[in-house]
Amino acid sequence: MHTDKFFTLSIQGDGLDPDAISESVNLPCVVYHLGEITSLITEEKVVQKTNRWLYRSVAQDETSVRYFLTKNLEAVKQNLPVLREYFVKYKSSMELVVYTEGKTYIKLSKKQINLVSQINLGLSIVFFNW
Repeated sequence: MHTDKFFTLSIQGDGLDPDAISESVNLPCVVYHLGEITSLITEEKVVQKTNRWLYRSVAQDETSVRYFLTKNLEAVKQNLPVLREYFVKYKSSMELVVYTEGKTYIKLSKKQINLVSQINLGLSIVFFNW
């Protein structure tokens, strides 16, 4: 079954220096600054209300949800020595969004649960049927 998978890790706050995070971690990211005008997914212009660092990973193929989630949690864990201090000081979140055809589920493995526990940041999982 084909699924589109999106994993994001977001850190945001007025005092945040997102460029400093970008220079310190080994993750592809997007940086937004307070007051910056951006176009996100749509053509609509958005004024950024705060500074934000965003790691986003996408898989629009047959990669399993389980593998995709594990790979991204491992990438976050590898960068914890830098990221942990930002998690404490700023609003931070992790999210997995899955668009799928028909009914699907995810069963978290012990490894995934341990990774989330070690990262010590909530993980939201959202499914959309298209």
